[in-house]
Amino acid sequence: MAEVAYLLGAGASANCVPVIEKMAEDIGKTIEEYNNLEKFIKDFDTSFRGGKIDYLSIYETLKGDLISLQEECYNHFSIDTYAKKLFLTRSKEYNKLKATLSFYLTFKQVSTKADVRYDNFWASVLTNSTKLPNKIKIISWNYDFQLEKSYLNMTNMGSLNRVDMVFNTIHPRAENWNDAKNGFEYLKMNGSARIYSSIEREAFYLCDYEDNQEFKDLFQSLLFRYYLLTKYSSEYSTHLFFAWESVDRIKMESQISPFLNTIKVLAIIGYSFPFFNRDIDTRLFKMLNGLEVIYIQDLAPEIIAERLREIILPNINIKLINDVRQFVFPKELEVI
Repeated sequence: MAEVAYLLGAGASANCVPVIEKMAEDIGKTIEEYNNLEKFIKDFDTSFRGGKIDYLSIYETLKGDLISLQEECYNHFSIDTYAKKLFLTRSKEYNKLKATLSFYLTFKQVSTKADVRYDNFWASVLTNSTKLPNKIKIISWNYDFQLEKSYLNMTNMGSLNRVDMVFNTIHPRAENWNDAKNGFEYLKMNGSARIYSSIEREAFYLCDYEDNQEFKDLFQSLLFRYYLLTKYSSEYSTHLFFAWESVDRIKMESQISPFLNTIKVLAIIGYSFPFFNRDIDTRLFKMLNGLEVIYIQDLAPEIIAERLREIILPNINIKLINDVRQFVFPKELEVI
């Protein structure tokens, strides 16, 4: 009975959240949608800390930030390239970039249905709504909450924050580390597009995305938490990290090692092994020291396999899959 892990990259969410090459164009579409949302602001509750929030001003500022984000996507090889440039030069702009990116990713997901392949995945591996398969682990490089949103819609769990707890999710810089269990585990290598409060010592999604919540309320939550990230940066920060932010990687790696070394089969979906992540990927595969079989699912899996062979042992069996209509289900997988 093999332990199976899924390693997810941007391609795993491509039917909802665009891959890097298509991000600039998609941000333009998001800006067009955003321009029609000013009508909601008149109904917002503006009270905050004994004063009032000027949501119209936040709305206009954010519009400019989204336009700038699109321009930088066009001007650089990738958003990661631009982020690394800011990281090395201007920290204030760096934090603003992460806040704007978090808004964009969250807005995109609350206004669009989840990638249907996640729905098919959960429909295939869940035996009931309360028990997650204990022989499956998920490792994700993605900032999105496609996996969480799909599970929420499939099980009526209530909210994304509730799903995060049920998943035993491990984030970089998490305050409360879960003990590695003999059960379902969810590792987010770069965290999520969330907001972290140093006062409450807790992370939240930019909107809670609870069942049956009106879009107007979701939009106010998005603007409000973006406001917190940009106005009160000493109290609030993003829970989204890039690969070169290594401050708590050692702590995270010690946490995840116990369940990674039990993995026998790995399914890699839509992950291209970019150079930015090479150091972490190398350490990750050293912890996956029991691997016997790797499935690579991608539009061009042979390219991924060539990169992967540089960091894995030569005796591991690699199987290539270029059909991406649904997530691969390894033959070794048994749902228990």
